[in-house]
Amino acid sequence: MGLAAGLAACGAGDGDGEDGDERTLTVFAAASLQKPFEAIAERFEEDNPGVDVVLSFDGSQSLVDQLGAGAPADVLATADARTMSRAEDAGTVRVPQEFATNTLTLIMPAGNPAGVTGLDSSLDGEKLVVCAPEVPCGAATEQLEANAGVELAPVSEESKVSDVRGKVESGQADAGIVYRTDAAAAGDR
Repeated sequence: MGLAAGLAACGAGDGDGEDGDERTLTVFAAASLQKPFEAIAERFEEDNPGVDVVLSFDGSQSLVDQLGAGAPADVLATADARTMSRAEDAGTVRVPQEFATNTLTLIMPAGNPAGVTGLDSSLDGEKLVVCAPEVPCGAATEQLEANAGVELAPVSEESKVSDVRGKVESGQADAGIVYRTDAAAAGDR
């Protein structure tokens, strides 16, 4: 699973930065990137006085749709290369670069009340939540199923990985498949 970033073709930055003008850098990023991108934006603003970084987080496919509909952004960071390719094919980004990788993991609510042990029979009859196939974490989940030779029976398919994590954290699901970074962000929840 590779994360990709591209320069948005529309270039939404305002102000030219001359004579103390404030400049805005608008970044559309996958929901799974919220924590690290907030930290990066803060550091970037500290290192670049006069630049205001505006972050917008959503599912990768939704961000690409927004750009295609004319939403202004300077940078697009998706959760996979497939979605970035879609944006590149539409002419809404240029110069895409893979900048990180991630892997999927199975998460359970605190205390694992259903006793789920893995992608095995312990999931039978339990409420598994995954990402929808059209979003990056869902496509990766389908690949995981194929590679592991298992057939999953999710009760819900979400449009964002953060929604999968939220359902597990709140106890609405017995297990969920998310990126390892999302699992780490959930901590003991």
